[in-house]
Parts: sequence; structure tokens; C-alpha cells
Amino acid sequence: RPPSSLASIVTLSIALHNIPEGIAICIPCLKSRPDKPWLAFGLASLSGLAEPIGAFVVLVVLKLREEADASVIFLNDGGVYEDMGNALAFVAGGEEWGGG
Repeated sequence: RPPSSLASIVTLSIALHNIPEGIAICIPCLKSRPDKPWLAFGLASLSGLAEPIGAFVVLVVLKLREEADASVIFLNDGGVYEDMGNALAFVAGGEEWGGG
């Protein structure tokens, strides 16, 4: 298991990444519609929900897999961490392919 300090660092990094991402969405929206600041705020906030929703989906999938095959965490060499590496590689490929 990774140390909890590593999880805290990763969580903080993702949260800090959302700040410039929100600004990148908010500024053009404010420039095009200066009379609707709440629209800019809403769109920027909505963009920040992608990570928590994605994390929830991954947790559900891993939990379903764990229930289907109880040996996934304890008996396999890589277990969930191996699956997580595959998932992150898939996301990175999608980011590159999609121009993210």
C-alpha cells in the first residue's frame, strides 16, 4: 500500500491543477459574455467535476472486479495497482489522442 502522505500529495496536486484549468475556461467565457459571470463560474466549476466523477467510476469498477474475483488484491503480484497503471495509461493515451 502506498503511504497516505503520497495520497495527500497526489490529491493536492490534482486540486491545484484545477485552478489554472478553471481560469482557462472562465476567462474566455467572461470575455465573450461579460454580463454573465455566473455562467463562467458554473462552467469552470463543472470542468472541475471531471476528476471526482472519474475517480468514483474507477472505484466502482475496481469494487465490482474485487467482488467478482476476490484474489485480485491479495494473490496477484500487481493487483489493483497493476490495473490502476493500465487505467492511467489509457487516460494518458486519450489525452494525447484527443489533444488534451
